[in-house]
Amino acid sequence: MSNSNTSTDPPENLEDVFKRLSSEYEETSGKLNAVLSKVEKKSPKKFDKEEFVEKGRKMITIAFLIGLFVLMIACFFYCQIHNRMILEYINQNKATFSKDDLISIDEVIFPITSILGASLGFMIGYYFKGSDSKS
Repeated sequence: MSNSNTSTDPPENLEDVFKRLSSEYEETSGKLNAVLSKVEKKSPKKFDKEEFVEKGRKMITIAFLIGLFVLMIACFFYCQIHNRMILEYINQNKATFSKDDLISIDEVIFPITSILGASLGFMIGYYFKGSDSKS
């Protein structure tokens, strides 16, 4: 075999290998920094992690609140439709009527607000935590 250094042979001088790797690292990092500076110049604005987190908090809170109010409105319409259908059924079939056949909005809204109230408090607290830490 020849005296050439193959990949399985150990390097003869570790200092030369270290210098070669260091120069390759500096050359590669220089190229990377040049590319990054070009990208930063072309981008309209820099990425701000705090702004990103704040927008996320705001969107989560708003989506939760909108969903909660839509659910409450849907409950109101459900009660109206349910009661109207019960009254029509009673009128058509000449059935006996009792107050228990109708449901009030309180009977539907209360369980929903009980279930989602803790989440609502958490979401609002999470949102205001972000705005308090920012100021």
